[in-house]
Amino acid sequence: DNNSRYFITTALILRIAKRPIGVTSNISCGKSTFVSPFKSSPTDSSLTGSTKVIDLDAIAHKILLPPSLHAWNFPYNFINSYGPILSTFGKNGDTNILNNDGTINRTKLGGIIFSDPEKRRKLNKLTHPKIRTIMILEILLSTFLGSVLIIDIPLLFESHLQFMFSSIYVISLEPEEQLKRLKNRNKELKEKECKERIESQMKLTKKISLADHVIDNNGSESDLL
Repeated sequence: DNNSRYFITTALILRIAKRPIGVTSNISCGKSTFVSPFKSSPTDSSLTGSTKVIDLDAIAHKILLPPSLHAWNFPYNFINSYGPILSTFGKNGDTNILNNDGTINRTKLGGIIFSDPEKRRKLNKLTHPKIRTIMILEILLSTFLGSVLIIDIPLLFESHLQFMFSSIYVISLEPEEQLKRLKNRNKELKEKECKERIESQMKLTKKISLADHVIDNNGSESDLL
């Protein structure tokens, strides 16, 4: 099946590519903040030997954009989920998930899929293979450039991708603090919606048990960095 082919292809690619470092956690636990100091400056032309961060959330956002916005942006002009998502989740009446500019309203889409596991599986089926394809392209490019590679990947364990990584870091946060930070970050969400997003993910305690390294993020941002 497609999953088997993906795992076999990835295993073969990793025979020639550097195995990256994986950073994962759950929503609003601070993994993106943790990796932010490692991101190369966009103005830095000396990429060889640098540390490169692949942000899978950012990739997921880009493949939701209309293809017209990626006319010259490879690989997103070829690898895109915009059309299939509109066909599956609707763009008219009560199911309208579009903003006025034609882009997908991620908050509305989230409201549909986080309260319905079956719809969430449908969305994952439309997006995850394309996200993984772009990730593999980025891994190969980083190997060519000699970069140390860190992948910021929310669903590392859920996708059974542990084999890809030389080491895995999990960012730890107490549940009460996680809910508080999510409510502060996404003020448009009601508490019920915040809890649905948290509960849709694998338990953080399980991820911690599978990690090589655990980073406590219950303090301030400066403590984390």
